[in-house]
Amino acid sequence: MRRLHPATILVCLLPSLKDIIQAGMPILFAVLSSSRGNRIELGLAFLGLLGGLGSIANFWTTRFGISEGHLVWHTGWIFRRDRRIPLDQIQNVNLRQNLLERLLRVATVEVESAAGSGAEMQLKVLGLPAAESFRQELMALLVQVKDPAPAQDALVCLSATDLLLGRLSENHWMQVLLSSFLGGSLIAAFSFAFQHEWIFRTPRELIALLAFGGLVLLAMGGWGLGAATYILKWGRFEVRREGAFDRVSYGLVNRVQLSIRPSRIEYVELVRTIPQRWLSRSTLYVGTAGSFGEAGILAPIGLMMTQRTADAAVRTIVPGLDIGTLPWSPFPSVYYRSLVAKFLLTSAGAILIERLAHLAEFEPLVWTVRGMIAPFYLAYAATVVTHLLARSESGYALTDQALALRFGYYQQRVRVIPVERLELVSTTQPPWWRKQSVVQVTVRGMVHAIPIPAAFQSLAQDLRAEMAR
Repeated sequence: MRRLHPATILVCLLPSLKDIIQAGMPILFAVLSSSRGNRIELGLAFLGLLGGLGSIANFWTTRFGISEGHLVWHTGWIFRRDRRIPLDQIQNVNLRQNLLERLLRVATVEVESAAGSGAEMQLKVLGLPAAESFRQELMALLVQVKDPAPAQDALVCLSATDLLLGRLSENHWMQVLLSSFLGGSLIAAFSFAFQHEWIFRTPRELIALLAFGGLVLLAMGGWGLGAATYILKWGRFEVRREGAFDRVSYGLVNRVQLSIRPSRIEYVELVRTIPQRWLSRSTLYVGTAGSFGEAGILAPIGLMMTQRTADAAVRTIVPGLDIGTLPWSPFPSVYYRSLVAKFLLTSAGAILIERLAHLAEFEPLVWTVRGMIAPFYLAYAATVVTHLLARSESGYALTDQALALRFGYYQQRVRVIPVERLELVSTTQPPWWRKQSVVQVTVRGMVHAIPIPAAFQSLAQDLRAEMAR
């Protein structure tokens, strides 16, 4: 049986100390401000000592290895845990390095199976050569070959130009909204607190102009933050073929390495923002029955790929499937009529609630109700508008190889599940759709699902017929 690297003590200790400090900060602040210790600081020191002992115990008691077709792992001193994972159930083997681990030249190894929602086994941490050797040995056993093939030249490599295009064309709306909201709130609070008289003496037009300029600068700052995050996350992105595995690695600060078995892929997704559609570029993700840990349930295998390259990659994953020539069927018109009807009912409800608040004749209550309703109403309105704008490009397609869904406007997604990977087909039919024989269809593999918001009932029958073959 093998042991962890001694750096495990430090790597595991720092996060536990961080949690202890965060939890004990209010107590420590109260003690220091009152000048009365009451031995509380000793209690905090004792908690820190326990965290250190836990890190030492994790290093000292953890053992792992391969035995009789299973990956075996056990740890614990007082409370002992043992786990055995059959090799044929392993989906992904991932290596991760945060900044501290890269400085110490160690890595965390994550092993995922189809049974869990995350890493079934996390070896934290191994020396970098030992981690790479263990990963190679495990992959060799998974594909039942004596020696894994050496790594080939990169199949996909994100160039500096592609990284720049991705930074410019990626959606950074969340960072823009958060920075604008938080920055605007801080500026408003600061202005009213320290420049109250100046504000009321300044012409409203000038205040409005300054506020607009400030929001523009904040939005640009949020966009710049999103662009910088994109570079730090996806820098040095490349995909290499190693025997029967594809090895994906990326990250300038936190380095991530994912080992994917192409034979286990059950889900494919192409993502394109509006600028990326203008540039004929796509980002390609795949999914297996594992979750890829912190990377989410999908793993990227191509960023800012040309449309021709992306289509060829999909044909490699799902033989015979050509995204460019799929026979797309649009969603039935009753689906869009239902969206508009629901939006009108929501608008009527919002107006009614606002009018009822007026009856109280209490102005703060009216503005409170408006503030609570407005964000949800605007978000729902934006959703309906984007659905209508994407109507001409939205739809579904079923071939002998796979089921595909194309949906979205600001960020269009093409989702694909091979027919041979389908495990479940379910339908839901609202009563007002029965005359048109329209249903909502959900198809599911082992982990991943494609919800089709509206389709004719014949689609569900065709899917069940394909599954029965």
